[in-house]
Amino acid sequence: MQTHPTYPPRSTFVHKPWEMEDDTYDPVHHIDPSVIANTPPKGQGWADQRDAFRHPLFRYERLNWHCGTESLLVDSVRFDDEGRPLNPAGRTGIADRGLLGLYGPNFCADPIVRRPHPHWWHPYFLFKSQIACCLRLDNGKWALPGGVCDQDDDGAYQAASITCAREFKEEVMGVNHDMEKQVDEMFSLLHGQPMYGKVVYKGKVDDERDTDNAWMVTQAYLFEKNDVTANLKLRTGDPTEVAGARWLTYPCYLTHANHIHLVETAYALYPYKVSKQRLAKFILLWSCITLAFTPTLWPVVVHATTDAHDNPQCMYLNATEFR
Repeated sequence: MQTHPTYPPRSTFVHKPWEMEDDTYDPVHHIDPSVIANTPPKGQGWADQRDAFRHPLFRYERLNWHCGTESLLVDSVRFDDEGRPLNPAGRTGIADRGLLGLYGPNFCADPIVRRPHPHWWHPYFLFKSQIACCLRLDNGKWALPGGVCDQDDDGAYQAASITCAREFKEEVMGVNHDMEKQVDEMFSLLHGQPMYGKVVYKGKVDDERDTDNAWMVTQAYLFEKNDVTANLKLRTGDPTEVAGARWLTYPCYLTHANHIHLVETAYALYPYKVSKQRLAKFILLWSCITLAFTPTLWPVVVHATTDAHDNPQCMYLNATEFR
């Protein structure tokens, strides 16, 4: 299991479900200072209180995304003797919350924005597509431009599709981008659902920040709007989170969490298809190139209008013409 660069080394553990006893398991307890600083009442409040899991309604009010569905925490995970939720993937070697603010699932959203490869004229790229990606600053890995879902004043989480739009613009568009309105249209909603987006995954992700008592879950959406993305130039966004942004040709090697699995799932559910217009342009271009570089295929009318005995080009045509 991968470990975040700011984490202490994970203790030795055997990856097995919590139902199987392990008397030798001794995890390292770790809470990042940023989480402590934002723990109520001292901090801004985005992190749980240290004993939030002891509240009698904790497991009955918290939700979890698991295997494509949303359910109560009490119905989908196990709890230890003190009442802390246990990572459904099993032991991780680190207890408590690490960099994650909430006990149990921490909700995020990941947009998979796909476009046809801009080099449509190249035979290798005709059937290729690209994915918008960012280079994370915290671990130096390529990832989808996603992020954590914000909470409203009433404690409810914003829709994952709204988070996708916010994080995409923050991480790979920068400020004052000249195509912001067009991108907003790509992420627009109709009756609460994305007009150009499809859900491809909803559940737990294998994140290097995961601990025994806190883990990441995500909703991944596939967005496609070629008239917007065809000319969309990515720029490095929030300098505190990303170090770069670019379109990567699929198959691409995303090493953060299991983002590559999310992309592969999106392509499995919704395979990339070459548009008829793109294919027609390709055929027309290469037909013209073939015709231009194959003299024996030139029409007879070419030399008929330039027929001269002293014209070398015409003499060549007359000598090679098929009759």
